[in-house]
This record gives sequence, C-alpha cells and structure tokens, in this order.
Amino acid sequence: MDKDVESLKVLNNKIYSNIKDNLKGIIEDLKEILCSIQNERLFKKLEKVIFDINKFFSNYKKNMDVENIALDELKIKIYKKAKLKNKEEEIFDNGKYFGEKVDGKREGKGTYFFKNGDIYDGEWKNDKKEGRGTYFYKSGDIYEGDWKDNFFEGRGIYYYKDGDIYDGYYSKNERHGKGIYYFISGTRYEGDWKNDKKHGQGIYYFVNGERRMGDFDHNNNKGKHVTLTSEGTVLTDNY
Repeated sequence: MDKDVESLKVLNNKIYSNIKDNLKGIIEDLKEILCSIQNERLFKKLEKVIFDINKFFSNYKKNMDVENIALDELKIKIYKKAKLKNKEEEIFDNGKYFGEKVDGKREGKGTYFFKNGDIYDGEWKNDKKEGRGTYFYKSGDIYEGDWKDNFFEGRGIYYYKDGDIYDGYYSKNERHGKGIYYFISGTRYEGDWKNDKKHGQGIYYFVNGERRMGDFDHNNNKGKHVTLTSEGTVLTDNY
C-alpha cells in the first residue's frame, strides 16, 4: 500500500484524537476567565488566543478531511491499476475481481472490490485470500499482512481508524501469539495474546515513563504485577 498515505492516516488520527478534547476544554476555561477580566488590553489578548486556538482546531479538522480524501484517491488508484493490468473483470454478488486465475479460480495476485466499499489487494489461492495482502475497510481501518483460507493468519499490522495500531501475530482473524498494541494515548502493550485478548506475559509502557509487567488472563491481570515508576520506585500488586 502507499506508505505516504499510510503514515499520514496514522499520524493525523493520533494527533487529532489527542488534542481535540484537550483543546475544547481549554477553550471553555479561557472563556470563563475572559468574562471576569476587567482590563481591556488583557481582554483583547485573551480573546485573540481563543480565536487562534479555534482557528488551529478548525484547520486541523480540514486536514483530517484531506487525509480521508487521500485514502479515497488511493482506492481509486488501486482500482484503475487493477483494471489496466487485468482488463477482464469477474462479477460476483458482493463485488468484482480483477486478477490472476488458475482453472477458473482466483489464484495468484488480484484485487477484489466489494460492493460495501471494502477492498482486498493481494494474493489468492483456490479462490480464497491467501499469502500477503492488504484489506481496506470502508470504515477506514486497514489490515496489512499474512492471510490463509480468507483469515488473518500469521504476521500482520492492523491500523485502526482512531489511531491505535496492533503489530503482531494472528490466528483466524484474532490476535494470537506475540504482539504489540500501540494506543493512541502513547501507551503500548508488548506481550502474549490468545483469542484476541491479552493472555500470558506482558509489559505496559506508559507515557509518563512507568512500566508495569506481569501475567494476564483473557485481558485480566493475574498474579503478581511489578511497576517501575519514572522515579525508579518499584511497586508490587497481587491479583
């Protein structure tokens, strides 16, 4: 997939989600302060600050719209490329396919355009998604990685529309094995997964510099957990 568009999508979503709530709260606080200011010079200065913050927020939202347009343009680019390379298309009830076939079945490299707006661009075997491929969801989510028998299977990266990212292993569409989950807040979890849940040993890295390590049981803390604070203090908890 287009790495520039991928990077733009992840960065824009992460920054926008991080700042939007904070900026709204700051603006409301500044408006309250503004009402109590008697000095005309300070009033105008603070009024300009509020105006500039609102302007920045508005411009950033426009940039987010530009990012969505870029993703749409990428999908159009994929469609044109697939159609140019494979002039024959095969029509199905839920979409159309451009690509290689063996004995009448989708096999090799090909692109499938679903009627609901989703796109799969990658490798096929015996009429199923298998090998390496990228799936673009209409919602804005993107999966890029290994496939087998139409499932995420093996190593892959999932880009969530809200900015979160999972980089690790899958089994039948579920996070399974070793993986890293990057939260939009800046926190990340590195460790074991089973059936799409944190299960086994893992470490949380927090934005304030703290680290917490221990065992997990289907997303729940289990046994002894050790926290190393940013000041170097060691804390323990039992679950």
